[in-house]
Amino acid sequence: MTLNESTRCSTRLADGSRLAATAWVTPRPEIVIRRHRTRSHGLEALRRWGTIDSTLAQFLKSLVLARKNIVVAGSQGVGKTSLMRAMAREIPASERVGTLEGEYELWLHEDPEGPTVVAFEGREGNGERAPDGRAAGEITLTDLFAQSLRMSLRRVIVGEVRGKEVLPMLHAMNEGEGGSMCTVHARSAEMAIERLVMLAMQDEGTQMTDALAYRLIANAIDVIVYVRLVDETAIGGSRHRFVSQIVEVTGVGEGGRPSRQVVFGPREEGQRREPRAVPLMAPQCIEDLDRVGFNRALLRQPWGAWEQPLQAVTRL
Repeated sequence: MTLNESTRCSTRLADGSRLAATAWVTPRPEIVIRRHRTRSHGLEALRRWGTIDSTLAQFLKSLVLARKNIVVAGSQGVGKTSLMRAMAREIPASERVGTLEGEYELWLHEDPEGPTVVAFEGREGNGERAPDGRAAGEITLTDLFAQSLRMSLRRVIVGEVRGKEVLPMLHAMNEGEGGSMCTVHARSAEMAIERLVMLAMQDEGTQMTDALAYRLIANAIDVIVYVRLVDETAIGGSRHRFVSQIVEVTGVGEGGRPSRQVVFGPREEGQRREPRAVPLMAPQCIEDLDRVGFNRALLRQPWGAWEQPLQAVTRL
């Protein structure tokens, strides 16, 4: 448990749920308990729930097996962690993987069907300051990255990138064997890149420029998977969580920015419009996917494996 100046409390409950509480800085005490009900579900479960179709499931599995560096982007509560956890379960059990999280949410280290995992968890300070100005007792994800590099890991998975850990993560993606993953809060696949650039430039000690950050991202990341949430409960509909885009990063492009192409995305033809991700083009890395068993004929299905359009109240 962490306690910060008696106003905030963050702790993990016995069942793995996260409790966050605030008092004395709000009109009344506020408590939120966050539970993960999908800790042992894989890509097939996400297909049943409508987050992905079978084509996307095969494509995502092939990206993992081909050791592509993947960023899962989306807004809060959209299911980024659940999707990344499901993809991580496709990592061969023989591989040694490190997970770095501010608080355990992936739970891959307790999954008997997943890979061998060394699970790192950050620690908040106790409210006091050490002589060097840092919060006493604090262990950041940046600190944990340094230790993870000594643990003979083949992949590194970051639960959520939201601070200075972005730079060691990008360097790990650049210098490692590939196959690392992370999530980031962003409102689109394009904004995910801008978000990573902003985070990289927040560390004043590195003297990072935007040009260098863009180049680092272009060389580190292979694919961005964007997950979208459409909540129509207020107008009599349902919540729809689904993969909306898969963007391939193909290297450094014009102006030093990452070059990219949308390989899966929404499609509209005639009277049919599909806001969920369907095949748009073959990725440049298609031969790498072929080698791990992907059937490229799946990319010739204009509407993917969705049997019917998304049943939504509004036109998405």
